[in-house]
Amino acid sequence: MQLNLDLDGIEFRFRITKYEKSNSENLYKLYDQWCIVELSLRSGSWLNYQISSEVLLSYEVEEIRDKISDFLEDKIQLQEELGFVEPDLTFIIRKLSITVLAMMIIMLFFVLSVMRFVMCFSFG
Repeated sequence: MQLNLDLDGIEFRFRITKYEKSNSENLYKLYDQWCIVELSLRSGSWLNYQISSEVLLSYEVEEIRDKISDFLEDKIQLQEELGFVEPDLTFIIRKLSITVLAMMIIMLFFVLSVMRFVMCFSFG
């Protein structure tokens, strides 16, 4: 799954790799199918941000896909919130412009990267 956008001159890339279709019949495997989430933001010389980490499970990626489909089909009334096993990450899907939505995702990943840095610094 990949999303590439040009947000008023900011190149936004969101990519999910290492995805395997989830198997709801095997509970152990359901919680062992981690996907790599890559996010990058670039614009001229002033913005060059990247992060790549295993923060979503396969079934969570499928939930995101379903909610995006609902959004595109105008089935979301005001807001949908998705929480995940990785507690530092939440997706909030609102009826907003795509620029505002992308900026919300950027802020979530920034918080995630800061928290991972603090954890690494604190525990060695």
